[in-house]
Amino acid sequence: MYFAMQPGKHDECMAVLYKICTKIVTDMHYEARVSCVRNWYAEKHNARISKSQARNKHLDAWQYMQVVPQYVSSNKKCYAAMAKYWRSDEFKKKHEEGQINLALMDGASHVQGSLLLEVARRREAKKTGVDPNFFEFWQTMHTRKKPHPTTGSMWVNKGSELRSTKFVQKFKEVHGDDADPRTSDFDPKVAVLAGEGARNGRLWIGDGNIPPKTIPTLSRLRKGRTSSQPAIEKHPRLGTIAMEEIRNEVAEERRRHEDMETLDAPKKLGPPGYGGIQGTAKDINSNSVPKTLKSVSIWSKGGNTGRINAISFTYYDKDNIEVNEGPWGTTDGTPNVISIGHDEYLTKLSVTTANNCVTSLTFNTSKPAVHGPMGKEPTTCDKAFTIDVDPDSIVAFFGRYDHYLRAIGAYSAPEA
Repeated sequence: MYFAMQPGKHDECMAVLYKICTKIVTDMHYEARVSCVRNWYAEKHNARISKSQARNKHLDAWQYMQVVPQYVSSNKKCYAAMAKYWRSDEFKKKHEEGQINLALMDGASHVQGSLLLEVARRREAKKTGVDPNFFEFWQTMHTRKKPHPTTGSMWVNKGSELRSTKFVQKFKEVHGDDADPRTSDFDPKVAVLAGEGARNGRLWIGDGNIPPKTIPTLSRLRKGRTSSQPAIEKHPRLGTIAMEEIRNEVAEERRRHEDMETLDAPKKLGPPGYGGIQGTAKDINSNSVPKTLKSVSIWSKGGNTGRINAISFTYYDKDNIEVNEGPWGTTDGTPNVISIGHDEYLTKLSVTTANNCVTSLTFNTSKPAVHGPMGKEPTTCDKAFTIDVDPDSIVAFFGRYDHYLRAIGAYSAPEA
């Protein structure tokens, strides 16, 4: 055995075990779909795909029915209901939010390694002779040693920042504006109020480190609650927040282009960019109207794990002023530079993406000439997108980036 139950901790251990078993049973339904996708590609296309690739692929119901798992082969009606659910809008929404949540992690979930937070806290107390405040120690274990290279944030990921912010807000709402959770005893009730209880068996802050008997239930808190008391907040979902941010970005871009129509503004193709939602959104200056693309530089990595690390480009605006953008991403190595002649223009951009990254880029010009693919050699497992504007021309780009180029789109305009 790897673990032993401490004397007097039977109830706490059983509570943890129940949560683990619940998660395993819940995850079986999702892992079954991934397994079916992998089996279908293996049997029908003789192709091996990884679990991460399979999670981003969705079969039709009839395709799922061609790879019935052995454990439900005697009850195909049950499996048919599972396949129908996997094709439902409800499942697609959950899948999308799950992918966004994963993307927004953008790093480790904490810095205490394999130790439980409470175990790490006890070790710190033994080492320093001072018992650390629980919440302050939680913040420390979710803080980077160095700022994020792109955003400058000290949090290990956006989820940690959101949890800390919401907990502090609710703590002050419960205990007063002058209250500070970093100098006060940890209040499990605040964690329940801030995150709508223990959603999916997990407490909003400090899950698995707070004695279950000290955590009040939602039903107990709701009983006799009045509107004058601090509200029970809905469990904030990173995916929902991220999608709202993207909708706001798209709405802002729509307003921007409506305002610029009188300036003969170029068309924006592919909002909010083909690829993932990680990193920082990047665009051309809102006052700039690109007319002709002069050059594009691409930093990339080849091979099976290839990707686009960074992009920069130069264009001439409507006043024939040269404008430089980028680099967006990490400029490791020597870039591939595409110089576009005076009698030439860019007509097509081919993009492949995987795992929330842009994995390859291919550029076609009017000459005609083909530059690429740069990055990973495209495969059937990658998502492929094409921006073909011929007889117009691609004049600029936009996207998202951090260490890598996460997403990309383009602007087009009539050939000058």
